[in-house]
Amino acid sequence: MDTSHLLLVEATDQAFQKKNKLKECEALQTSIEFFVNASGLRLRRNIPKAPIEAKSDRHLKELLEKGHRYIHVSCHGNHRELSLRRGKKFQYDRFVEVEFPSATKLLFLNACLVAGGPTSITAFASLCKGRKGEKFVIAPKNEVSFETALTFSMLFYDFLLGRHFKIVEAFHSAGSLRGFDDLAYVCLDANSMKTHTIVRGDGRCQETNLRFS
Repeated sequence: MDTSHLLLVEATDQAFQKKNKLKECEALQTSIEFFVNASGLRLRRNIPKAPIEAKSDRHLKELLEKGHRYIHVSCHGNHRELSLRRGKKFQYDRFVEVEFPSATKLLFLNACLVAGGPTSITAFASLCKGRKGEKFVIAPKNEVSFETALTFSMLFYDFLLGRHFKIVEAFHSAGSLRGFDDLAYVCLDANSMKTHTIVRGDGRCQETNLRFS
């Protein structure tokens, strides 16, 4: 049984991985192990196991329900859906079918444009509202390059797992990254119904209250 806090899910198509000569989740696994060991505490549960490849939309749903504290999904996306391997799609309205365990605190969807439309971040807030425990969703607001996505997520998990920051604190700290013009990420706090938005690594974070009828 995998008892690590972080589950890495790789769903990026193989042609894209071949082009970049690197898999995001494998790179994350290596960097997080380094950060955690460098902290001196050597908390083994903070080091993720080998990434799991999501073979289908049903398989992704099963992985989201495993009960890990943090879940990181690497794939392509847009305002309406996640694009998985072999042409499979996972539309955002399907998240209503996902039974997130109370132990799951964070869903990090590292896919372009996920948090950029009304059918995405607002939908996640509606689905998380009323669930037990802390619930956060982090995702890019705009199109983001592979280099920016990987670097931002590496920094985020360094602060979260290596330095033991809280989720929002780790998000703000990783957002201080400079030199990446396409950096635009949103962190949804489903308990307070607030979104934290960081754009272009200018060190500032905008907070917005979400309202539902």
